[in-house]
Amino acid sequence: MTITRIESHDEIHSNPQIAALLSMCIVSPTEGKIRKAAQTTYSKNQGFFYVLEDSSQVIGIIGGTEIDGVKFILKHLAVKEDQRNKGYARKLIEHLTSERTFKTLEVEAYPNNVELFKSLGFKCREIKDHPLDMLAFHCTWYRK
Repeated sequence: MTITRIESHDEIHSNPQIAALLSMCIVSPTEGKIRKAAQTTYSKNQGFFYVLEDSSQVIGIIGGTEIDGVKFILKHLAVKEDQRNKGYARKLIEHLTSERTFKTLEVEAYPNNVELFKSLGFKCREIKDHPLDMLAFHCTWYRK
């Protein structure tokens, strides 16, 4: 099992396995939205995107944007449905926090994954008046 950084936004949206996982992070995903997410977040080395693979099968993804080396905004985290509850999301987050040197990591979490973030030491608070009128949480992890 390996975790690899993908540096080309073209590879992110053109690889069907990666694109399928990225689509899980997008509201009403379309091919255009997947391409746009890859281009706007990961082009010109402005974002960091990692893939967890086992025997050339993509199991999970994690990615986001680092701001001034201080804060990381986690925008995409997904694990294949048949591989969930095996610790892969945790492994991806732990890899990200060991690979990068930012001081804080922020993510918008939802009822189905907020407990994962809390178990990793994130402090979470409910987002009032969410723009999509849904239950969501702003979670922040602080490097010790």
